[in-house]
Amino acid sequence: VQTCALPIFQSLRAATAQFYLTDLHVHTHDSEDYPSSPDITPEELEGTLTEAERKFVTDRTPIPPEEYIRGFSELCPQIKVIAITDHDVCDVACQLAGFGAADRLILPGIEIKAKLSQLATTDTIHLLCIFDPSKNSQSIWNHVAPSAEYAYREARGQPFEISDLATYVDVHIHRNNGLCIAAHVDQEEGVRAYFFDVSSQRYIQLQVRRKVDRKST
Repeated sequence: VQTCALPIFQSLRAATAQFYLTDLHVHTHDSEDYPSSPDITPEELEGTLTEAERKFVTDRTPIPPEEYIRGFSELCPQIKVIAITDHDVCDVACQLAGFGAADRLILPGIEIKAKLSQLATTDTIHLLCIFDPSKNSQSIWNHVAPSAEYAYREARGQPFEISDLATYVDVHIHRNNGLCIAAHVDQEEGVRAYFFDVSSQRYIQLQVRRKVDRKST
C-alpha cells in the first residue's frame, strides 16, 4: 500500500506551496546608512571574503548590478527571494530587479518614513513597500506617495503625512499589488511604538468609561 501511495504523495508535494529563505529588507549604496556594518574594518575581513563579498559589505561607492548580485549570492547563497528597499528611492532597486535568475527572485521596493496623525508626537515609523519586478521607479513612487506634492527624490528624507495607516496601506500598496511590511518594529522608528501608543490610550479610555458607568449605576 505504501509503495502504491508514494507517487500520489509525491505529486501532491509538488503541487503544494514551497518555502524559500527570503530577505525583504536589503539596502544598496543608494541608502545613506549603507553598508549596514560600518564597524567592520577591511583588515578584519582580510582573507575571509572574496573581493565581491568584501565590496558588497564595506564599499559605499556605486556597484554595478552584476557585481552587487554576485556579492550577495556569494555571501547568502541560501536566500532565494530578495527585496531591495533603499530609503526614499528605488532606482537601484528597479535596476537590480532585472537581474533576477531562475533560482533567485529580486523584488523592487522602497523604505519610507510615515508620520501618522494618530500619534501625538512627531515620531515617524518606517515601512517597506515592495512591488513586482515589472514596476519602474516612477510608478513605485506614484504608488507610495500620498499626494502629488511629494516629488520623487526632491522629497527624499521627508516623511509622508498619513492620516490613517490602514487606509494608506490598502489604497496605495495593496490595491497596486504591493506588499507592505513594518520595518524594525522593535526600534524607535518601528510601528510597535505606534500601536502601543494608540492601544494604551484606548485602554485608558475604556477604563475611564467603565468607572463612569459603574458610578452612574
